[in-house]
Amino acid sequence: MLDPLEFEIDLKVKGKEESQDTALCCKYFGYNNLAYKGDASYAITKVVSSGHSAIEVEFARVTCSLPWRRPSPSG
Repeated sequence: MLDPLEFEIDLKVKGKEESQDTALCCKYFGYNNLAYKGDASYAITKVVSSGHSAIEVEFARVTCSLPWRRPSPSG
């Protein structure tokens, strides 16, 4: 990862109309992984609290999401 990431959480209870939605949690948090130089993937858990609610967010740093294939000798 070259740049720090930011996650935004906007949790609402839906009303009959959008103007009647009630916000439960409006938060954001950053993640800076610039110092990590390893090859391993790993998961991170973050708890975001707001007033009367708490949200547990789990996200992962995945080193490679696609399997690597060696090029065939024929090109």
